[in-house]
Amino acid sequence: MQPSSGAPGGRHRGGRARDGRRLPRWAVRTVQVVAVVVSMCAFSGIAYAWSTYRSLGNSVQSIAIKAIDDPGSAPSGASGAPGPSGPGVAQNILLVGVDSRAGLSRAEEHRLHTGNDQGTLNTDVIMLVHIPADGKQAKIISLPRDAFVHIGGGWIDNKLNAAYPDAWSEARQHGESESAAEGAGANLLVTTVEKLTGVRIDKYVQVGFSGFEQIAHVIGSMPVDLCNSVDDRNSGFHMSAGHHRMNPVQMLEFVRQRDGLPGGDVSREKRQEYFLKTAFSKVLSPAVFSSPSRLSGLVSVIKHSFLIDGFSNLADFADEMSSLTSSNISGTPIPVVNLNGRRIIGNQTEDVIIVNPKQVRTFVAKQFAAADHPAAHHASGGHKHAAKAGCIN
Repeated sequence: MQPSSGAPGGRHRGGRARDGRRLPRWAVRTVQVVAVVVSMCAFSGIAYAWSTYRSLGNSVQSIAIKAIDDPGSAPSGASGAPGPSGPGVAQNILLVGVDSRAGLSRAEEHRLHTGNDQGTLNTDVIMLVHIPADGKQAKIISLPRDAFVHIGGGWIDNKLNAAYPDAWSEARQHGESESAAEGAGANLLVTTVEKLTGVRIDKYVQVGFSGFEQIAHVIGSMPVDLCNSVDDRNSGFHMSAGHHRMNPVQMLEFVRQRDGLPGGDVSREKRQEYFLKTAFSKVLSPAVFSSPSRLSGLVSVIKHSFLIDGFSNLADFADEMSSLTSSNISGTPIPVVNLNGRRIIGNQTEDVIIVNPKQVRTFVAKQFAAADHPAAHHASGGHKHAAKAGCIN
């Protein structure tokens, strides 16, 4: 049921609940950090229910990931010992979008061009986010789902996005619960990313199909300048070249399109990064923060569509990131050796993206160091002004 728009509430420091009481300042800061997470992760789906803002509390669903919860489980090659989290401590967060159709009706599958493979658990969005100790910026490293990597744990080398569904499927076959299977899948993905990038992952956020459209409706619309006309049957994205304003369904199609893009998954990652920054800017706009119903919509997504681990205190983490804005969130893909590689996986040859793990680890270390020490990086000549944004493929 769609909530009423309600009267505008509060200034940036706080809003008002539906009963007229002012929302606590920490709660609004929590929505700010949640907006970061939502924007990074919400790349596909639908959600149905709205909840009141005050009900956030401890109601966010958690997932048990051994690699994060067990201090001694970091794989060989992952740097950074696990330590305290909260204000003043740099954090690495793995953001994962799980492309599951579970819960969608046939009509919704048709409208959103998702197909009907209800049992699929593909990790279509995989991003490593580094938040420096001062919380004033975020560095996003996009990891292509088709990167050919070492999985470990007795699994064959495979595409990066195979780690989660393989471990999930094995756990289910052994009679494990859905929650335990999700933990197994997330754990194998976390350890695989740690081996690939060489960094320790402190926190984990997962969002499924059930999250996107509710966020898209909170945003309302999104501008885009397409370099080329698009007519993609699989994603359903059809749009001419030039400037447009995408509606919620078109946002979903825009970030999900894979076929016909120059650069394949790399171009798709650039679309996801564009969506992130634009969505984050709009989520933190007065139009959202002055609307209790829209704030409630954000909270509803978090409660019903997210799985998290490593967040011992959401309020402190929100305080740490309260100075983040869309202007100081930057993203970049990892370096690749060959976008059109071929490898034998199991008993068949697959199209993959070839990466050099040593090169990836060096690249990630430099990116995170530049985020941690921007003044030194600028003085050494490492900083370059970004080119003015143009059209997007």
